[in-house]
Amino acid sequence: MADDDPVRLELDEIRDRAALAYASPKGMAESGADVPRLVETITALLDDHKPVPLYAAGPRDKPCDCGHDFDAGCHDEGGNGDSLCLCQPEGFACGWCRENLIDPTDAEEWPCNTYTIAAKALFGEEVRDGQA
Repeated sequence: MADDDPVRLELDEIRDRAALAYASPKGMAESGADVPRLVETITALLDDHKPVPLYAAGPRDKPCDCGHDFDAGCHDEGGNGDSLCLCQPEGFACGWCRENLIDPTDAEEWPCNTYTIAAKALFGEEVRDGQA
């Protein structure tokens, strides 16, 4: 990103205020005022990164593992004509990443990289170069 990116510049200013926070009561107040904005920023970022269930697909002419008839309310037809068993998800993926990444196979697991990085930073764990 460019050196004039306003988001990065604001984060740099927040970091500077945090470094000076314990030097004076004024520094503490200025740094403390950043906390609600930072919490709202993280909340807004993670609001879209939520787990969505992944269901198994199978041909309609074979019995489903759940034991229900294919016409039962727990089945839905997938895009390729296969039956999706909605009784029990096979796993979870990030809904935002699956919808927005160029290669959705990058988002086949939950938690996604964005959620993991944010969680590690929140809990004080080390994050290197944007990698979880």
